[in-house]
Amino acid sequence: MIAKLLSVQIGKIVTSGDEQSKEFLTRPYTTASYKNPVNEKVEVTKNGIVGDFVADTVHHGGADKAVFANSFLNYKDWQEFLTVDSLPFGALAENLTFDRIDERDVCIGDVHKIGSVIMEVSQPRKPCWKISRRWGNKNFTKEIFDTGKTGWYYRVLQEGVFQKGDAVERISRPDIAVTIQEANDAFKAPDSHKQTVEKLLSLDFLAEAWSSGLKKRVTNKGGELSYMKID
Repeated sequence: MIAKLLSVQIGKIVTSGDEQSKEFLTRPYTTASYKNPVNEKVEVTKNGIVGDFVADTVHHGGADKAVFANSFLNYKDWQEFLTVDSLPFGALAENLTFDRIDERDVCIGDVHKIGSVIMEVSQPRKPCWKISRRWGNKNFTKEIFDTGKTGWYYRVLQEGVFQKGDAVERISRPDIAVTIQEANDAFKAPDSHKQTVEKLLSLDFLAEAWSSGLKKRVTNKGGELSYMKID
């Protein structure tokens, strides 16, 4: 056991905001980032948790991004950054909130078992502009990116069920081990982490979309982080 599953969250697609506003923090937007905790067992398929929805199917969802996990260890930093006393489980739009492990402990390709579900870590999460919108802070998405405390995605290898309180077991770790934090650092500044970039691009279990994004970052000497763009 490497961690405990503190909470499981699912969410529906909602539209929020002032229809008359054109300002980023108040104009209408559609999102499924408002995730609510569930206490009962949930069914997990190759496409994610049954009952959970994705609004932006271009950047989220799919087999390589079936389940989004984050660490409760990060919550204190986000509370301080957002100047709030507390944050609810699912504050980062994650499906799973863990204790004890974070981006420094989890490697791409790690295989975890939770309940009867077996999942493989496929990529870091790319922080979306909608998390800034949700918490009313234009700088929040960039702060997540800069710190590398992004959370990570799983692909589902064995469907099943899990629930709040289940143990997180690590079944295996690949021979070439790159942590989520190391991957995020390399994505942010590829020229400064060339060895890590080489390792990442050699991983056949790294999600294709994230691998392609890293290649563009290297080719374009940084490139535009369009998913973070705030107008």
